[in-house]
Amino acid sequence: MAKIPEDHFREKRILEVGSGLGIIGIAAALLGASQVTLTDKACVLDLLKMNVEANVAVSGIRKDVCQVEKLIWGDPHDHTYDTILASDVAYDEREAFALVSTLVDTSSNDTNIYVAIPEREDAAAFWNLVKRNFTVTILWKQRWEPHQSEVHVCLLKKCNSYLLRPPKFTDGRTI
Repeated sequence: MAKIPEDHFREKRILEVGSGLGIIGIAAALLGASQVTLTDKACVLDLLKMNVEANVAVSGIRKDVCQVEKLIWGDPHDHTYDTILASDVAYDEREAFALVSTLVDTSSNDTNIYVAIPEREDAAAFWNLVKRNFTVTILWKQRWEPHQSEVHVCLLKKCNSYLLRPPKFTDGRTI
């Protein structure tokens, strides 16, 4: 994130998807974001809230800048963000469709989406869906340790909004 220009954060409405402990969203707030919504699954929210509150208390970030919310990938969303941040979220190919649906729903053609994804087989489904809906610019690749996968940091820009939804059967199943 240190390589992303600060003006991509300053006075922007930011969504962090799969926040975990929220370090990326907190950093965005420190860089001057006007609103940062840090999101994750319900089972992570208590720890995420505690970490955000502790960092806000010592950093000088205004209390109203950071909000912690539950986000279920694939559920419909009614508003978009200026910038979306996601790190190491493509770890389960069964979640790829829901994750990309969320990125489509929460972005506009002007949204900058920054993703940092380790190179691994589980991410293939994610990238296949991303390429149908976004242009992908690889900003840089990095390997921190020789035995670790290379991490691709990319900028996604919406190019289509026609994410193909899998057909549903009358009993609710999908294929």
